[in-house]
Order: sequence, then structure tokens, then C-alpha cells
Amino acid sequence: FALGSLIACLPVNTYTSLLLGEVYKAVPEVVTYGDALARLIHPRAGTVGYWSLYVFFFFTATNYVICLSDSIQSVAYALDWCRPLAAGVGCVLLIPTNQYRSLGALGFLSFVSFATIVATLIICVYMLLTTEADKVCTGEYAAPDFYGYSSAISGFVFAYAGQSMMLELQSEMKDPRDFPKSVLSSFFTLFVVYMVVGIVSHARCGAASPGDLQLVVAKGPWKVVVGVLMTIHLTISYTLYQQVLCRAICIKVLPGALGKGPGARVQWFALTTLLLACCYLCANLVPLFIDLVNLIGAFFCTVLSCVFPPMLVLALRRQDRDNRKRWVHWVSDGTAAAVFVLGIYLLISCTLSCLVVLGQDASKSGNGPFGCHSLFQEGS
Repeated sequence: FALGSLIACLPVNTYTSLLLGEVYKAVPEVVTYGDALARLIHPRAGTVGYWSLYVFFFFTATNYVICLSDSIQSVAYALDWCRPLAAGVGCVLLIPTNQYRSLGALGFLSFVSFATIVATLIICVYMLLTTEADKVCTGEYAAPDFYGYSSAISGFVFAYAGQSMMLELQSEMKDPRDFPKSVLSSFFTLFVVYMVVGIVSHARCGAASPGDLQLVVAKGPWKVVVGVLMTIHLTISYTLYQQVLCRAICIKVLPGALGKGPGARVQWFALTTLLLACCYLCANLVPLFIDLVNLIGAFFCTVLSCVFPPMLVLALRRQDRDNRKRWVHWVSDGTAAAVFVLGIYLLISCTLSCLVVLGQDASKSGNGPFGCHSLFQEGS
């Protein structure tokens, strides 16, 4: 089932990404979902698009702060830091990269982020294959039900998802005509990586495959190395999301921060630092925040990945209906409509699945505000 879901989600996410390329080609003045929905459907739809996108970005950035704190704990495993302290250290590390004010300036860092993930996977897979099975095969098998299957399918959709900022990326590309090449090459790379890791993990551990591949690395120098690599990756990932979010805020309420000179830099620094502080507080203050982030991600990420793209293209093609042959109209619009229906199904099923998990975790102890959440006190 997992292999089939992985294979099926590849063309779906590739297709919806290419749809966004079609949208940008037709209306190159749009740079975000809100712009596109307002331009092609209705201004109120644009408002929904803006809120959906930027609320999702905020909670995704907050989730990266949580993940970054886990990586910091791995680096300093001997000190056994709790999450609030580790997240604070991570936030300090984020301040320098937060000063980038355009996605174009992050091109090299994106390559570095990819390289760190590849290096981390190589180390973890090597440890998985060479360490005693009872020490690395720590997963627990649970008989899947409707919620389990829905969560698994949606998980693969999220694993491929990057559509949330593809309009922004096209607006900053030197040649947007290269966008389809970028989509195809990036998704194929992701597919190969997921397939290799999944097959190796299942062949080694079967139903006991670890839920987090980093957990196969025992305490020692290699755990520090993996922690450092993931810290670099998560720092860059957070920077990408906060850059798009802060830039949008500046366009609306603080345009001076996008100008030239020290004054603009100070304004940008103040805004990015304020956003970082809000992410830190939410990550530590709200109980069960990871489950809450997953719930919001299940709702917004599905909308952004599988609902908005076909909706935009159907609206665009409706305006160009007279210039297309009838059979092209039925095939292209039918495919987009089918993906839209799939997106609605995933939206409902994954949101329900996350609500169930949220209810289960809420009954567990140790989930209070600013809880320790030490990886190693919890047996990781």
C-alpha cells in the first residue's frame, strides 16, 4: 500500500505543480495564491488564498523551530537539553539567515540544504544496515484503519508538496520557462530518494521500521554529525518560509523594509526577529503543538497542493474555452476536475485523521506548556 501511494502521489503532485506553471505563464503578474485567486476567480477568493497560504507558512515555520530544537538536542545529547533551551539556541542560529530578503538570494543555500539531507540519509541508511536489528528496528506495527490509510496517503502528498510557494519561485526565476524542467527533476529526485530509503528500511526491519530514520544513529560522534547536518537543513528551510511570509507582510504594512539602506535593513531585522519570537513562543507555549501543526498542515497543505492549482486552471481555461478544441477541453478540464475532487477527499480524510490523533495525544501526560520534551528522557 505504501509503495503504491508513493508512486501514485508522484504524478498527482507533479501535475498540480505544472498547472501552476500554466497559471503563471498566462498571468505573469501574479506572485502568490492570493493574487491568482483574486485575478482569476474573485477578490474574496483572493482573501481566502492569502490567509490560507500565510497561516500555513507561519505554522510550518513554527514546526521547523520544533524540529530544529530536536536537532540541537542531538548535537548536545550529552547535556540532555530540554526543548525550550534547545529551541532558543536554534532561534539564535536563525537570526543571520533571516536577513535574506529575496528567494533568489537563497539559491546557493537551497543547494546546501539538499546536500545536507543527502549526507544525513547516507549516514542513517548505513547505520540502519550495519547496526544490530534490535537496536534500529524500533517501530511498532498497528493494524491500519480508515484513518491510518488516509493519513498515509496524505503523508505522501505532503512529502512531495512544494506548491505553496511555486508562484513566488517563478516570479523570481531568471527564465520562468525553465520551471517545468525544475519540477520534473526535483520530483523525480524526491521519488528516487523516498523509494530507496523506504525499500531499504522495509527490507531491514519489515513492520518494525523506525518512524524517524535519525533514531537509528546511536549516541556518539555520528549522532552529533547528523544533528549538525539537520540543523543546517532546518535553518535554511525555516528561512525560506519566513522570507516569503515576511516579504508579504512588508508589501502590505511595512514597504520600507524592502528598500535600500540601513533603515530598511533595521526594519527587516525587527520584523523577522518578531516573527521568530512568535514561532518560539507558540512552539513551547501551546500544549500538543506538533499535533496542532499537523492538523493545520493537513487542512492547508492539501488545499494548497491539490485544490487551489486545479481550481485556478479551470478558471483560466474557462476564459480561453473558445480557443481550444472540444476534445482538448474535455480531457484537460476532466483531469483537473478529477484532481480537484481527490484534493477535497484528502482534505476531509486527513483532517479527520489528525483530529483523531490529537484526541489520543491529548490524553497523555507531559504535554503542558514549556514541557521538557527531551529526546533522550523519552527513550529516543
